[in-house]
Amino acid sequence: MLLYSRKIVILALIVYMCIGTIFLEIWKRYRSRLAYEWNVSSFENSEPDRPQFIGNVEKKVSPKTHMYITYSPVHHRLAVLGLVLSACWLYHARYYRRLEADCS
Repeated sequence: MLLYSRKIVILALIVYMCIGTIFLEIWKRYRSRLAYEWNVSSFENSEPDRPQFIGNVEKKVSPKTHMYITYSPVHHRLAVLGLVLSACWLYHARYYRRLEADCS
């Protein structure tokens, strides 16, 4: 029973991988066609950065260039990393608990 379900999971993963690849290729072609029709193929190169946007960054003086640089503080990065890791852990814990219940 478990071996059979593993084969199905592997087959499903291969199918999902193929569907994802096909979707991305179709999306890239569609995006390129729209950029050509609207004549905005170099839009990102000519669009200036928004100086009003601040985000979750702080400014400090670079020791090498002695100019102000923006950076994301360590506690912000660690908070995001902790949230992502805990979400992954919870997902996998629920998955394996469900897998154990199905096998018994």
